[in-house]
Amino acid sequence: MRYPIRLERQLRSLLKARQRRIRARVLAELRVEYKRVDSVPSVLAAAWNRWIAPIAFRIRAALGMEPVDLRAIARAIDANVSRQVARGLAEAPIKSMPGVVSTRTVDRALVPLESVLREWGKVTSAKVRLFEELAIDAAVASGSIEGATASLDASAARVSALARDSTSKLVSSVVRERSANAGVSGYRWISMRDERVRPVHRRLDGTVRRWDDPHPTEVHPGYAYGCRCVAAPIRLT
Repeated sequence: MRYPIRLERQLRSLLKARQRRIRARVLAELRVEYKRVDSVPSVLAAAWNRWIAPIAFRIRAALGMEPVDLRAIARAIDANVSRQVARGLAEAPIKSMPGVVSTRTVDRALVPLESVLREWGKVTSAKVRLFEELAIDAAVASGSIEGATASLDASAARVSALARDSTSKLVSSVVRERSANAGVSGYRWISMRDERVRPVHRRLDGTVRRWDDPHPTEVHPGYAYGCRCVAAPIRLT
């Protein structure tokens, strides 16, 4: 099993494109609004709050007309991971799984996961929307074009973490569902084996675990925030 880094990059690219559009819209709006007061920091707190709330709301409403459509990314991740699971099951008798794995077992591992993909899309879209709304609010409340620019740039830098976490969550869900469909109860924990792997996941790398016996703190591969580990399904005797 391999973590689909190429698909994570596609999701990151999509989210960063949205961030660029938000950045342009927010800065254009604020350049107009900030001209309406002589000195933004001198505005009384109550008046400031009354002033920025409508601006943030208007920008969010305008940008909210564009839906967060993640269906193509979800299906690509599902197809990539499912092929890996099926290939692993088909090769299992000569590698890690005792016994014979039938073609029917492999086929069951490829049952459509539309409900899983829809739920991931719903949850991830909500996260993206909240992330973007908070970025807009922080930028508008910064009090200056320079502050808004810095705030938006900092928000854009965090998009990579959001893309990585969302990808790993879907990979983990797909592998677990595919394993359940195929009657496979265990997996081998596989890390990315690079310098960014956290120490506890480095120790878990290569270990065999059961889906019904989660790790006390890390649960399963891909569950911890930003985890890029994957679970390679294996049949346990």
